[in-house]
Amino acid sequence: MTTRQLTQQVTDIIMGDSNLIKVIAEAVSSLIVEKIAGSDEIIEKVSNSIAEQPNFMNSITTKLQAESHRLYDELQAKNSELELRIDELEQYSRRNCLVLHGIVESQYAKENTDDLVLEIVRKKLDLEISATDLDRSHRIGRGRNTSYAEAASEKRKKPRPIIVKFVSYKVRAEVFRRKRKLKGSGVRITESLTKKRMELYNSVLNDSNVKTAWTLDGRIIALKNDERKVSLESFNDLYKL
Repeated sequence: MTTRQLTQQVTDIIMGDSNLIKVIAEAVSSLIVEKIAGSDEIIEKVSNSIAEQPNFMNSITTKLQAESHRLYDELQAKNSELELRIDELEQYSRRNCLVLHGIVESQYAKENTDDLVLEIVRKKLDLEISATDLDRSHRIGRGRNTSYAEAASEKRKKPRPIIVKFVSYKVRAEVFRRKRKLKGSGVRITESLTKKRMELYNSVLNDSNVKTAWTLDGRIIALKNDERKVSLESFNDLYKL
């Protein structure tokens, strides 16, 4: 085999293996850097050559800026997706919960919110449930003060809502289904929404294309002016309105 043929075979092997090309390129680069590292004259010539080529520096700057923007957009997209998934999980964790508004709050005596919820459900919604159907309940927000002056002032304020978590979704769903029976009583029942879902609900409710809106299992249902219904779960769905 001639030297030329051997050279051609080696070349073919190298060109056919991208990993090998990369290894050789790194080795050559390291050798070049090693050779010029000890020569101030060569380093100065290279520096001057680069400085005399503004297009080279502009090209590097442009590429770095483009890569920076690409990474930023990618991180923003991933962050938005992560926030959406977290909101979905938080909303799902609330699926057995309801919020009762307008239930009179005691100013002085310690109250049992479970009993208050049971009374509303049994007497107002005509649904017979027991304490064992409730996981837990409590008022939402800062507790009330008990001094006379502060209590008198608090009377003019709305009572804090009560959030209740039911043991089963089935009972929770039936309670929510009967909420219309509370019309005119001063008490109302809403779903327990995450902060983002509540912001979305208010945004949908105030949209000029929407006649009315309500929630169902954490989803925002909008009735548009053209009588079409649309379901929304995040601000990404606002295009549907």
